[in-house]
Amino acid sequence: MLKKFLLLMALGISLGGCGKESQQKQIYNDLVNYYPGDKASKPNIKFASSLSSDGVNALSEDFEFLRRINMTPANSADLVAVMKINDSSPKSLVSWLDDRMQYVVPKDFDADKSAYLSSIFIPDSPMNDDSKTGTVMASNIGAAVYMSAAEQGRAAFVQIPGFGDVHVSSPRVGIIQEGDGLFTDMIGEGHLDDVPHILLRLSTFFHEARHSDGNGQSLCFTHSVCPSGHDYEGLYACDNNGNGPYRIEAELVKAFANTCSGCSPRTLELFKMMEADSFSRMLSKDNWNDSPQGSR
Repeated sequence: MLKKFLLLMALGISLGGCGKESQQKQIYNDLVNYYPGDKASKPNIKFASSLSSDGVNALSEDFEFLRRINMTPANSADLVAVMKINDSSPKSLVSWLDDRMQYVVPKDFDADKSAYLSSIFIPDSPMNDDSKTGTVMASNIGAAVYMSAAEQGRAAFVQIPGFGDVHVSSPRVGIIQEGDGLFTDMIGEGHLDDVPHILLRLSTFFHEARHSDGNGQSLCFTHSVCPSGHDYEGLYACDNNGNGPYRIEAELVKAFANTCSGCSPRTLELFKMMEADSFSRMLSKDNWNDSPQGSR
């Protein structure tokens, strides 16, 4: 996932725009609920043992936030529709993510060396945005491994630190790799544990999780080259469909913004820019088949 953070900086919009700690607490209270009966189970997402302890702690807090997220039907109807879930409750959101994202590995994880038994070479994947004009937040390398194995008619295994040999039998074996921007304050203001950063990371994971869907021509919802004149011209940073990773991301950010009544105008403007950026990458409104391909 790639973002033009320099544009945000030029407009003076900070990820820390919600300001003081009291404001952050108000925003957090706006976005979460504290009714134990409504809180979802913890996502069954596993962290590679080579992932930094700071990374594990940050992501654990992010997923704890997701377990309590409170979005009303009126604020999230489009998100529910595109994700094909019953509602936008924490349980539904966690379940959707759980089905598509199983492991998180660090940015120095070498997929080429870790995928084996099939003589698999993992090429530059159209799941991953070109990073020439921005910063990659994360990549779904599990989907890339599965696609490469499927093209060769082979079975693929990946050695993940702490879990040994993982059979990538389906694109749903989502192995998400940390990007340079995931735990970086791209603006230079604010804190990585503030609400906007949490929402940015969560929207990144839902984007990457969409790459675990699809079959046949829609397998892994690969990105398309952005056309001439586009902000990301010539890069694999667009979707030639109306229900792909960028649509998921856009609708999630929109729902966050619609829910966060305590967010400052600056933070809400940031969300609006993120939403607009994602929508601008959709080159078609046609929906692809999102049913996952069968196991190998």
